[in-house]
Amino acid sequence: MAGQDSVFYEIVKAAEEQGWTTERTRKGHWRFNPPNKTVPPVFTSGTPGDFRAVKNFLTKLRKHGFVYRK
Repeated sequence: MAGQDSVFYEIVKAAEEQGWTTERTRKGHWRFNPPNKTVPPVFTSGTPGDFRAVKNFLTKLRKHGFVYRK
């Protein structure tokens, strides 16, 4: 699971570098707010469950304008 954690935090860092804001909700989920305020935020669980979960989350972010080159 440590591998997914590091990839997840790389995504957080890359999103913030692109102008996204990230925050933890009161229930422990992550909220990613895109720089374009007309686009809705993207939510994910508080901890990445597995490789598939991280990959699915990354797909959601890309559909909202995020660019990740890895």
